[in-house]
Amino acid sequence: MADENEKAKIGAATEAEAETETRTGSPAYEKQPQPQHYDALVAASSAFSAQNSPNKPVFKQECPFSFATQFNPDGLYLNLATLQGYGKNFVGIDHDRTGNLMYVQLQNVIEQKLVEIPEDEQPSPFEQYFVKKNEEGKEIMYRPVTKIHGTNTLIMYPHLNEGVRFALNANSGEIDSEYELPETMLQVLKDLFGRFEAENRRREMERLQIQKQLEAQRANAGQYQKKAAPVSKFAKDLVQLDNGVKISSQPTTWKCADSGLTENLWLNLSTGYIGSGRPQWDGSGGTGAALRHYEDTGRQYPLCVKLGTITQSASGMPMAEVYSYDNTEDCMVTDPYIEKHLDHFGLKLEDLEKTEKTLEEQEGALIDRYIYSEILMDGDASGETKLEPYYAGGNIGLVNMGNTCYQNSVLQVLLSLEDFQRRYYYGTNDNVREQRYNSFRSAPIEPYSSLTMQMIKLAAAISDPEALGVKFDASKTSTEENEKENKEVETDESGLKVIGHDHRVAVAPRMLREAACSLHYDYMGNEQQDCVEYFRFMINKFVETDGMRPDSPGFDFAHVVEERLFDQQSQQVKYKYTPSSVLQLVVPIHKATNLKEVNAFKQRDKSKEDPKNKPRAVLPNIPFQECLKHSLGMDPNAQQTIVDYISPVTGERGIATQTVQLSTFPKYLCVQLRRFIMDEKTYQPVKTVCEVEVPRILDLQQYRGKGPQEHEVIIQERNEEETAEKELPAAKKAMVEQLMMMGFPEDECKEAALACNNVDAAMNWLFDPSTRVDGSNSPVIRTSTLV
Repeated sequence: MADENEKAKIGAATEAEAETETRTGSPAYEKQPQPQHYDALVAASSAFSAQNSPNKPVFKQECPFSFATQFNPDGLYLNLATLQGYGKNFVGIDHDRTGNLMYVQLQNVIEQKLVEIPEDEQPSPFEQYFVKKNEEGKEIMYRPVTKIHGTNTLIMYPHLNEGVRFALNANSGEIDSEYELPETMLQVLKDLFGRFEAENRRREMERLQIQKQLEAQRANAGQYQKKAAPVSKFAKDLVQLDNGVKISSQPTTWKCADSGLTENLWLNLSTGYIGSGRPQWDGSGGTGAALRHYEDTGRQYPLCVKLGTITQSASGMPMAEVYSYDNTEDCMVTDPYIEKHLDHFGLKLEDLEKTEKTLEEQEGALIDRYIYSEILMDGDASGETKLEPYYAGGNIGLVNMGNTCYQNSVLQVLLSLEDFQRRYYYGTNDNVREQRYNSFRSAPIEPYSSLTMQMIKLAAAISDPEALGVKFDASKTSTEENEKENKEVETDESGLKVIGHDHRVAVAPRMLREAACSLHYDYMGNEQQDCVEYFRFMINKFVETDGMRPDSPGFDFAHVVEERLFDQQSQQVKYKYTPSSVLQLVVPIHKATNLKEVNAFKQRDKSKEDPKNKPRAVLPNIPFQECLKHSLGMDPNAQQTIVDYISPVTGERGIATQTVQLSTFPKYLCVQLRRFIMDEKTYQPVKTVCEVEVPRILDLQQYRGKGPQEHEVIIQERNEEETAEKELPAAKKAMVEQLMMMGFPEDECKEAALACNNVDAAMNWLFDPSTRVDGSNSPVIRTSTLV
């Protein structure tokens, strides 16, 4: 599928284009018969008086109770009083809530087709086009063309199937309509088009503001910055064999010496060997012949250039994609002597043109190519397989809106739980449907901004699409069979869409994201974020929204962690209780049950392996019970030893031990396996690749905290604070000042200075909860990030 960022841009452009071309011109439609209720419509139009403020926004992107848009067969019905758009199935509910009679039906129709490219026209390498053989077997090039036709119809409730169509005349700026309308209504409709334009500008400004904020965050973080390819150390004195190899400048003569492939070809700049690139995840890309040639020749000739990317800029500068296979580089590199190296094999720079995408361009286009493969081949990209997906109630997917898979996964998990299903009316029985519609009837004035309404809407679309008008036969898994019986499946009033070449049915929860994350730039953007942090964010949102509502599922994950600190110098203890919604467990790699097999796999002789049939990686297998033992309870493996601990009782340095147990247990236990560890050499987080099998039945009774015991002496909090303030030496004060300059709060800086011996260790303490000596389990937030 195309990247959601590009889809958003295209969608905004096409919507604006539709309104410009079809809603701002003279009506191009044939005149329909006069509505039977025309007189009543005119009377209602005369009596209508818009009470909207000039700055009131228009909500016409999506129905707040379903996923219907202007692109559905019946479009959206825009309430002229509230300026909120509703799907046809929910206009009655809106009328009951507002008493409004006058609506404008907004409809868009997409026309998609493949247009033949003339033989004398060469498409740009960046243009999306396709090649298909005609009846004579001749290859013809096609490009996809999309046009959008929009219509507007003035409707009076309850007569939703007929009305008076109208458009804004681009020349006169006045309203043209099929039949005469009152002057007051014409002015309302003219004002409506002005609001459309203002709303488009407002949304564009919001999009640019979010984009600006994200770019600023990237710049501050120093990441996501594209770096120029380094100059290869082999380029200046590159060895080029005098083996008589000469290569034609005609791309049609290029092919892989190993497989005969004619795409994704790489020319070895030392030997003149042409081989295909490495295979991609989908089976495309090549056979890896270029890399094997490098290995077969003793790893002596590392530089390769991708044929088809070689060209000359307007200024005469050579441009090409060069890769170095040498393990000290192993990346894209720059070859300043590329013209000389090409000339050695008879390739003249001025004779070459760019005919293939670079790797960076391929990454963005790889999935796009599959969208249209169904049009051309009626199957998968190879033309050999016809996919048969399964879709029905409970099997509706969520569209990835950029890199929002982390949001979709959280929402899908939550809606699989009984309490969330009960709260948001997930299901198909009549009682659930009645409760769902009652909630819509009693929805807030602005239901699009209500998290509860948007969760109910999502639960309905996923669990009960038939209630929204979609008819599925769950006994049939073939898309073709379902479509024969239900032609409207691709464009149903509910807003469910068929996407991709395999006809998956999915919805995009954009309105839910706006309701929950409108003030959170990270989650409103299209960047990948931490799934656990988003889970905590949503749980807090549910609690905040429901308050003390008895059936609120937001408290289902809440539990209390008991942290016990034992001071060996004073033989006293300190207990701390921290509420949490996620239980974090360490992953002890050294406890893998297959360490011998893992080590044997790492030490294998890779030179004897078949590059086309590499063995499956052997990953460490860690029992889940070992993760528990090394994270919770009184087991020595789970205890953290603090060597340089300052006793708040004696004021001297010594040893303390810290243990963590569960004081309370939640209804649903959410576990995070902390597979990221700190590399001791680079001080960078490293992900441990392993397998952890979770048992279906889990007994956590042995990890229940027992609280203070009768024989224990509790450390007094005031003694700890007084001692910490009194025992802060000059060196520690200097550490505190350095940490505060980085933006950390003063109190946390003092704790970090007391717990660590240098600034680097103190920073690690502040960022990494696993290094804490005070029992805190959350990273410290720098104050500068809150400004």
